[in-house]
Amino acid sequence: MIGSRSLRAAKIVAAADRGYGGGKRVHGTNRHVAVDALGPLLTVRLAIEPCAERQIHMAAQRALKFPNPR
Repeated sequence: MIGSRSLRAAKIVAAADRGYGGGKRVHGTNRHVAVDALGPLLTVRLAIEPCAERQIHMAAQRALKFPNPR
């Protein structure tokens, strides 16, 4: 399962390192997390706010193509 969340950035963070998410009106970054059916984390990706979630989810799926053996 892949999910995302918008995170607010502190005001001291440089403007180049934070974006503006128009849908949620948040200055900051996006965190995308992929978890297993049992709950353990598989991958975490951070992206500056103005990004297409579809592209980030595709990158997370590529990262999971060869997961670590349990």
